[in-house]
Amino acid sequence: MSRLGYTDKPVEKLTEDSFGIGTYINGLCQFIVSCDTPMTISIQGDWGSGKTSMMNTIKREIEGEVYPIWFNTWQYSQFNMGNDLCLSFLENLITKLQSKAETATSKILETSLKILKIGAKTAISSVGLDGAAIVNVFDKQDSDIAKAVNDLKDAFQESVNNKLKDNKKDRVVIFVDDLDRLNPGKAVELLEVLKVFLDCENCVFILAVDYSVVTAGVRQKFGNLVDEDKGKSFFDKIIQLPFKMPVAQYDINKYIYDMLKKMNMKANSRIVQDYKQLIRNSIGFNPRSIKRLFNTYQLLNLISDSKKTSVREDLHQRLLFAIICMQMTYEHLYAFIVTSAKNDELTGKGLRTLADPEVVRNYKGLPEELRLIGKDGKIDEDELIRMCAFMKTFVSIVDIDKDKLLSDEELNDMKEILFFSSVTSIMEEAKTGTGMEADQKIRARNRAIIDDVDANLTNLIGDFEIWQPLKSESDTKMSDVRCSINLITVSGIPFKYEFSISSKTLQDICLFIKFTCVQENLERL
Repeated sequence: MSRLGYTDKPVEKLTEDSFGIGTYINGLCQFIVSCDTPMTISIQGDWGSGKTSMMNTIKREIEGEVYPIWFNTWQYSQFNMGNDLCLSFLENLITKLQSKAETATSKILETSLKILKIGAKTAISSVGLDGAAIVNVFDKQDSDIAKAVNDLKDAFQESVNNKLKDNKKDRVVIFVDDLDRLNPGKAVELLEVLKVFLDCENCVFILAVDYSVVTAGVRQKFGNLVDEDKGKSFFDKIIQLPFKMPVAQYDINKYIYDMLKKMNMKANSRIVQDYKQLIRNSIGFNPRSIKRLFNTYQLLNLISDSKKTSVREDLHQRLLFAIICMQMTYEHLYAFIVTSAKNDELTGKGLRTLADPEVVRNYKGLPEELRLIGKDGKIDEDELIRMCAFMKTFVSIVDIDKDKLLSDEELNDMKEILFFSSVTSIMEEAKTGTGMEADQKIRARNRAIIDDVDANLTNLIGDFEIWQPLKSESDTKMSDVRCSINLITVSGIPFKYEFSISSKTLQDICLFIKFTCVQENLERL
C-alpha cells in the first residue's frame, strides 16, 4: 500500500518544486552568491506560504559555493528562554563559525558572551527603537558590556574570515528561519541584536520574517502610539532586499494535478480546474492549508471506501472534495446544508439560491452567520461574493447532466457523501427542537468572542492557542471554549495566561482567568 497523507516537512530540493517557482529560486540563488556584502534579505509571506521550503531549497542549491549556517528561532523559543534567546542565537552562530585553531579568538568570544549574559536583561531590554546602537546602550549602562560587544563583533568578523579561508569560500550565508513565529516583540529584540553583526563583511543574512510582524513587534515593544512609519523605518534599516513569496504565481494547476495523481485519482484539465476554483474560493492557495485539505480528503475517502455507495467514483471524489472545502472554510454554510438535508428541507432550488449573492444578501430567513453579518450589523461583502462563487462551483459539480436543474437523484448523490463527511467537521449541525440547538448557539457565540479577542490581540502579543470545550471527569461542561498564550513580563518572567468562557444561556457569560508560572517565579510575579 502506498503511503498516505502529506506532512508539513519543508521542501529541500529544486526537483521537489511543485509550484513551478524555480525561476524565482534560481534568481535568488544567483543574487546571493554574487551580491556585494554585507547583505540582508527578507523572505516574506504568510504562515504556510512556503518560506522555509524556499530557504531550504536555496541552501541546498548554493551550499557548494558558500558556507551556509541555519538557525531555527522557533525551536529555541519553545523553552521560554526570555532574553537568553538572543544570546543562544549568538552562541549557536559563533559555535558554527569557530575553527579549532582560533585559540585567541575563541577566548575573546567566550569572555564577551559571559559578560553579555551577566548584563543581558538590562542591555537587550533597553535597546531603542532606532536600534542602533546596541553599543551605545551598552555604553550608557556599563563600559565592560560596551567593550564586550565591540570585541564580540571583531572576533565574529575574524571567525568569518578564518572559516571562509579554511573552506575556500568567499561568503557565509546565515539563514534565520521562523522569526515570524516568535512573539512579535521577541522577534524585534532578536533583530536588534542581529543588527550588530549585519554589517560584517562577507556575510549574507537571509531572514524569514514578514513586515507585518516587525511593525507589530515595534508597537508591542514601544507602545501603540508608535506610528507605522517608525516600524517601516526599523524594517528598512535592517533589510536591503525584501522578497515576497510569489504566491500569486504558484502553478496551482500543476500542484493539484500532482496531488491527484499521487492518490491515484482521475485527473484531467476540467477536473483540475474545478478543484482549483473550489480551493481559490475556500481555503485559498496557501500550501500548508492545501496539504491539510488533501489529508482530510484521503481520510474520508478511506472511510467511504468501506461503505457501499451508489455514487459513481469520479463524482464521489469531486463531491467529497467540494464538501471538505466547505467544511474547512464555511462552517455555518456546511452546518446549514447538513441540517436542511437531514430534515428533508433541502431542495435543488434552495441549493442553487446559495450561489446567488443577491438572494443570500437579502433573504432574512437565512441565519445571520450564513449571510456573513458582523457585529456591526453589516454584511462582509467580499466574503459573501467569495462564498457564493464557491457555491456556484459546488452546484455545478452536483449538477451532473449540466441542465442547471438539480434533480432528486443528483441531490441524493450529494446527501450520501454529505452525511458521513461530518466525522472531520469542527461544527455540529443544529438539531432543531432539542437543547442541542441552543447549546450550539451559545458555543458559537462564545467561540466568536474568543476569535475576536485573538484577532484583535494577535498583532500586539501574538497568537492565542484556542481549545475545544472543556469537561470534567463527570462530563460536566466547564467551558464552551478556552484559549491560552505564553507571555513574558517586562522583567523577564515567563508565565501562561489562560481564559475560558462558559454560559448557561445566551443572556449570560462567565469568564474565568488564570495565570500560571513555575513556583520559583511565583513570588516575583
